[in-house]
Amino acid sequence: MSKRLTCFAAAGTIAALAIMAATPSTDLADAPNASHRFSLTLGTGSPVAFPFAQADFGSVDAPGLPTRSTLWAGSPAELPDVIVALGDEPISHALDRLGAAARGGDTRAALDAFRIADFCMTADLSRSALLALPPTADPAVLGRLRVSDNQNASVCRGATPAQLDERFANIRIAAEGGEIGAAAALLDAGLPGQASQRDGRDPAIRQWMDRTMAMVRRDADSGDLGALTTLASYYQAGDGVDADPVAALTYQIAAIERMKAQAQMYTPVEVALEKDYLDAYEAQVPREEIETARSAAHKLIESCCAGHN
Repeated sequence: MSKRLTCFAAAGTIAALAIMAATPSTDLADAPNASHRFSLTLGTGSPVAFPFAQADFGSVDAPGLPTRSTLWAGSPAELPDVIVALGDEPISHALDRLGAAARGGDTRAALDAFRIADFCMTADLSRSALLALPPTADPAVLGRLRVSDNQNASVCRGATPAQLDERFANIRIAAEGGEIGAAAALLDAGLPGQASQRDGRDPAIRQWMDRTMAMVRRDADSGDLGALTTLASYYQAGDGVDADPVAALTYQIAAIERMKAQAQMYTPVEVALEKDYLDAYEAQVPREEIETARSAAHKLIESCCAGHN
């Protein structure tokens, strides 16, 4: 999985911009961490979770998780592979084509349509955050962000609000069809029109959350790294589910084992980040239960992935 880190910029920039707006310093190493990780689809399509807030920037309610300023270099992002593959095809035409295929049951087209629309939606949020930055922000950083913003705006020109809104339906089609990475992306996308898909007081949201988490667990059981890291962070934070440090550690250990088996696909920064999370989760689990988590993680990997990369 090459080019993984460079494609996070549209979403990661939102968090970086929020931090810059909130503090005169642009040193992300000193910035507070988000309450949960943002699962991004990178490179060839395998999601890896990064500690950036979602569009509402989250709140600091998970102390002890590491910050990694090295992930945000401020350079213009390379575009996601699904957009690069379009060549000269306009975004609006691609979304119409893929959307029609998705409605016809093509789950891969549904996932591609979602990834394109999600990229453009996040680019719009990034632009709004950029425009709200104070004049005291670092000019060099602002310059790099503007280059990225101009690139993204040019790429997404012509995409309509209706096409962007269709991403919710498309990611549901992809997730229910078992496309790798889609269930975790559906969990992050949430329900259209809902400020939070994690409000357990609403029966409809609770039902949606239970169904979506079941699909994420399905993908985790098949060894999908994005699903494993998503479950680890959700169980650690008690985000829409009951907090379960042992389950969080189990899924994080399993994620590390998957990365070890596919070491050529990950950069040292990605590996170090996930190991930081492993250490943070392990510190919150009673010593006598750590071996239980390790045993469960190894059983999961043996069940799904023995002999497979």
